[in-house]
Amino acid sequence: MNLLTVRNLSKSFGGHEIFSGVTFNVDEGDRVALVGPNGRGKTTLMRILAGELSADGGVVQWRRGIRVTYLPQELMDVGHTTPMQLVMSGVAEVRKLEDELSHLEHMNPDSPEEMERQAHRIAEIHEQLAQIQDEFSAARARSILSGLGFGSEDMSRPLSEMSGGWRMRAVLASQLFLAPDIMLLDEPTNHLDIPSLNWLDSWLTDFRGAFIVISHDRDFLDRHVRRVFALESEGFRTYRGNYSQSRKMRAEEVEILENRRRNMEQERRQLERFVERFRAKATKARQVKSVIKRLERMDDVDLLKSSGSISFSFPEVQRSGDRVVEIRDLSMSFGERSVISGLCATVMRGERIGIVGPNGCGKTTLLRILAGRLTPSSGTVRMGANVSVRYYAQHQIDDLDPRSTILEEVRRLAPSMPESRLRGILGAFLFSGDDTEKAIGVLSGGEKSRVALAKLLVDPGNLLLLDEPTNHLDLDSSEALAHSLSTFGGTIIFVSHNRAFLRKLATRIWDLSGGTLYEYPGTWDEYEYHVARQSTVQDIRKEQDSGGGERSRVSKQELRRRNAQIKELERSFFGEHRRRIDALEKEIASLEEELEALKKQTWDPEFYRRPDVKEHMLAMSDMERRIEGLYDELAMEEDAMEEKRGRYEKALAELKASWDG
Repeated sequence: MNLLTVRNLSKSFGGHEIFSGVTFNVDEGDRVALVGPNGRGKTTLMRILAGELSADGGVVQWRRGIRVTYLPQELMDVGHTTPMQLVMSGVAEVRKLEDELSHLEHMNPDSPEEMERQAHRIAEIHEQLAQIQDEFSAARARSILSGLGFGSEDMSRPLSEMSGGWRMRAVLASQLFLAPDIMLLDEPTNHLDIPSLNWLDSWLTDFRGAFIVISHDRDFLDRHVRRVFALESEGFRTYRGNYSQSRKMRAEEVEILENRRRNMEQERRQLERFVERFRAKATKARQVKSVIKRLERMDDVDLLKSSGSISFSFPEVQRSGDRVVEIRDLSMSFGERSVISGLCATVMRGERIGIVGPNGCGKTTLLRILAGRLTPSSGTVRMGANVSVRYYAQHQIDDLDPRSTILEEVRRLAPSMPESRLRGILGAFLFSGDDTEKAIGVLSGGEKSRVALAKLLVDPGNLLLLDEPTNHLDLDSSEALAHSLSTFGGTIIFVSHNRAFLRKLATRIWDLSGGTLYEYPGTWDEYEYHVARQSTVQDIRKEQDSGGGERSRVSKQELRRRNAQIKELERSFFGEHRRRIDALEKEIASLEEELEALKKQTWDPEFYRRPDVKEHMLAMSDMERRIEGLYDELAMEEDAMEEKRGRYEKALAELKASWDG
C-alpha cells in the first residue's frame, strides 16, 4: 500500500532548474536511496517531501494518518533540553493526552451524567497512557541513546553543552524512538562513529517501516536499500536493487546507448556514401530520394551524460625517511579528563593508516598533535627526515574565506604557480570556466570540501593527515578521492567513519577505543574479521567462566572447535578472493616499480637522443595498460567479496545460533 505518491515535481532557484518531472511512489516497508552528485537537488527534494520547502509544480501526497519523521543534514535547534527529554518529547500523543487529563481533572461537572462521562474519559486516558508507556518506554529511549553512543551521564546533560554532532545524534535518536511509518534521512551517518554505525545497521535491519535515505557510504546503502532514486543529468531515474546494482544497471544503459549511437552513425555513413555515389545517376534517382528521406528521419541518439566526479593524480613528492613518525608515551588531557594515554607507534613510509574508534576517544586530538596544532600533555612526536606535513581538518571548510573566489582561495597557497596549472587542479575538482570565479560564501558544503581538497593538491607535502575528508562529498566523489589517495607517493594517516573509504584506502588500522592505541596490521576487512572473532571468543569465554570444572574443560575444547568453524566459514567465502587479491597486489607493485624505473630514465635530457626512445615509450604505455587492467581485476575481486558479505554474515549468524541450540 502506498505511503507516499509524488507526481511531476519540479523546483528551480533563481531561474536555474534543479529538477523536474520527478515521479515515484513509496510503499510500506520500502528502503530507498536518493542519490546524485552534489548540487543536483537531493536535499532540496527531501525538504519538499518533509514540507519545509514548496515545489514549483507537481504533487506530494502522503497517506492520511501515517507517522513521518525527517532528519535534516544541517543542525536543528534543540533548545536546552537533555537527550532523554528530547527523545521522550517526540511522542506527541503523550503531550496531548496529558493536557486533556489535566484539563479534565480541574473541571467541576454540573451533573452526575457529566461526572460519569468525565470519570470514564479519565480512565480511558490513563489506559491509553499505559499502552503508550509500554510502546514508548524510558528504558527503550535509553537503549537507543546508548546504541548511538551516549553514556548514562550524558543522557541528562543539556544538549546546549554538547557539540553539533552529538546534538544531531540526539535528534536521530528521537526519530528512531518513534518507529515511524516512514523516515526521511539526510546523511544520517555523518556524525556517527563506527560502533554507532554498527548499532544503526542492526536497528535498520529490524525496522519494519519505510525510509528514504541520502548517504555517501556505499557499504551502508548496499546493506540497507532495495530501491534507488537517482537525480541524473538527464532527469529522475529509478532502479531496483541496492546502490552497487543500480550503478551496474546505469553502466549497462550507457553502454547500450553508446552501441546504438555507434551503429546508427555507421548506418548513416553507409547511406551518405550511397547518396554521394549514385546522386548523378538517373536510374538511381528514386532510390537516392528514398535514402535522403530516410536520412532526414534518422534521430540522434542522446547519450547519458556522466555526472562527473573528482579525478586527479598527485604530483611526485619528495621522498621522506623510512621512519616517518615516531610516537612515544604520548598522552593528552583536558583538565582532569584524560583523552589519550601512553600511545606508542611508528609510522613507516608509504603506509596508509586509518584511525577508528568511538567519538571522544581522541582521534581528532591525535591528528592535531601530529599536525603540530596541539601540544601533548606528555610524551613525544618525532618526525622523520624530510617529512613535510599537510593537515586537512574535519571542519576545514570553516577556514575558507567566504569573500574570496575559488581561484583566489587556491592561488593564496601558491602565488607563483601559473594560472593554467591552478585552473587544471580546480578542473580536476569539477570547477571549470566561470565556476572558478564564484565566491566561497555561495558554495554548498560539498563544493567547499572540494575547494579545501584542491588546496591540498597544490602542495601536498609527503605526509597527509586527513580528518573525515569525505564529509560533505557525494558518493562518487568519495570513492574517487579514495582511489586518488591510493596513488599518493607519500604517507597518509586519516580518520574516517566511512567504511567503504576505509576498505579502499587503509593498509593498517589504529583503534583508539578507550584512549589506548591498538594496532591491526592489514586492511579494514581483516580488522573487522578480527573484531568479530574477538567478540565471539569473548562470548564463549563468558560462558566458560560461568561453568564448573568439567564444563570448563569441555568449554575449552568447544572454544577451539568454534574458532575453527569460524575460520573455515570465512575461508570458504573469501579465501579464494583474498589469495587472488594478494597475487594481484604483488603483481601491481612489481609492475609499478618497473614503470617507475622506466619513467626515471626519461628525466635525463640525454634520453631523447637514444635510438630506442620510441620502443621505450611504447613499453611504458603497454605497462600502464597492464597495470590498469590489473586494477580492474582487483576491483572485480573486491566487488565479488562485497557481494558475498551479506550471505557470509547470515551464515555466521546461523552458525552461532546452532551453538546456542
